[in-house]
Amino acid sequence: MKYGILKFRLTSVLLIFIMLSTVKVVKCREIVEIAAGVGHSLALFDDSTVYSWGDNQYGQLGIGSAVDDTNTPVKVRGEGGLGYLEGIVGIAAGLYYSMALKGDGTVYTWGYNDVGQLGDSTTDTRYYPVQVRDSSGGSSLSEITAISCGSIHCMALGTDNKVWAWGGNREGGLGIGTSDYNAHSLPIRVERSGGGFLEGVWKIAAGSAYSTVILNDSTAWAWGANGNGQLGNDTTRSEYYPIPVYGPEGVDTLKEIFQISPCPNGPFYIYGHTLALKDDSTVWAWGRNGYGQLGNGILFDQWTPVQTLGPYGSGHLEGISYLATGIEHSLALHSEGTVWAWGDNYFGTLGDNTSVDKPWPVQVHGPDDVGYLTDILKIATGHRHCLALRSDGTLWAWGRNTKGQLGDGTAIHKYYPVLVNTIPVGINTGKPPVDFSISCHPNPFNAKCKIEIIGDHGMSYSVEIHDMLGKMVEKGKALNGVYIWEPLKSTGSGVYLVRINSSNLSLDRKIIYLK
Repeated sequence: MKYGILKFRLTSVLLIFIMLSTVKVVKCREIVEIAAGVGHSLALFDDSTVYSWGDNQYGQLGIGSAVDDTNTPVKVRGEGGLGYLEGIVGIAAGLYYSMALKGDGTVYTWGYNDVGQLGDSTTDTRYYPVQVRDSSGGSSLSEITAISCGSIHCMALGTDNKVWAWGGNREGGLGIGTSDYNAHSLPIRVERSGGGFLEGVWKIAAGSAYSTVILNDSTAWAWGANGNGQLGNDTTRSEYYPIPVYGPEGVDTLKEIFQISPCPNGPFYIYGHTLALKDDSTVWAWGRNGYGQLGNGILFDQWTPVQTLGPYGSGHLEGISYLATGIEHSLALHSEGTVWAWGDNYFGTLGDNTSVDKPWPVQVHGPDDVGYLTDILKIATGHRHCLALRSDGTLWAWGRNTKGQLGDGTAIHKYYPVLVNTIPVGINTGKPPVDFSISCHPNPFNAKCKIEIIGDHGMSYSVEIHDMLGKMVEKGKALNGVYIWEPLKSTGSGVYLVRINSSNLSLDRKIIYLK
């Protein structure tokens, strides 16, 4: 009997050893981008494949059917349902549909298509990815560098720095000089009042029946629905052509903008609020404010930009590197890797283990409600759920979970971050003890990328940028922990490796450059 027990134990130990040995040779993949829709979520991996989870009633998961919501990630199928979607460098999630940008500049969409938001010349719902057509419908839309999904319309930025839009045009969200309820199932150029097309666009962001852009001069422009003053022009009148966002108190225009983030899925499609991140890392907000989503301590709509207050209402919010806007809440990533949230908290959307709304930023709690969420590289938020990508490669989620959009294997709302059950892509060995971490924004990017070192700025850091063949394309020094990479014209689109070296340590981060 003892021999049998000993044999069993030896066999078990041997089996565990074999399993661990097998695990060690599995090549890990990293998540490089995340996106959140109304009830579903997306993740892009560094092998250029896409995974999805959550609501699938309209095929927005891209798995070839409209049945079976899934509370853990599944791999998105390829065009026509053949194989899997590959070669992807950017993702976006809309109301009940999804979008992906391929490295060759073409665009794929799937899911709900009632007003032509898939851009494939039809209004047919698609259960797997289809290519967005060009304005004639005769071939594929191409030479695209950035994409964005709103509630019922899409935007794409071309290599010529002009903007394409398609889908619903309620309240003039397409920027073509009209408003209608028709389906616009092929891309149309966004126009300017007085004639010609909108030019010199640096960044795009689609909202709930409205659109926003940042021009090369770092000014913010908007058009479309304006029921809450979300266009920031001191009115609630919808605009059918792009107009500049006013400055604070309606004086001049809003300038030195690094990122703009409109509400992507507002109530009844025509309401919402907008956030903007300035070059000095401060946050400005305007529009709908019934739940305190502007973060200025009051509950009244604002038709021109106001500055978001600091933590728990003290001072003003500073040191922010990225913003994400939900239906009635807001999310901010601090350059130190912490996450702050404010506004509606009914489903625990603010991640502070309460359901009490907050009219100013509060810090998102840590896993299992212990401490605070730290070392975060990316954030995303949809209708009422949030995602956060950590520097150790783990993905965390909190908020509403009726469709499994948190990806934790349940359909239970979570009031603090829980671990997404990501695909078995390797074993996460945990974050090694390091003196600093790296934040790269935006990523992917098409003009310049801000590489920020989160750590001791008194130390000396060198920055190296390599292509995927190992060739160094740029080298320099970080000044006060920040390095701005603006690729030369001869630099090609693709995945690059940022390497930061200190006196005793090196860290790498993958970034994607899109011309």
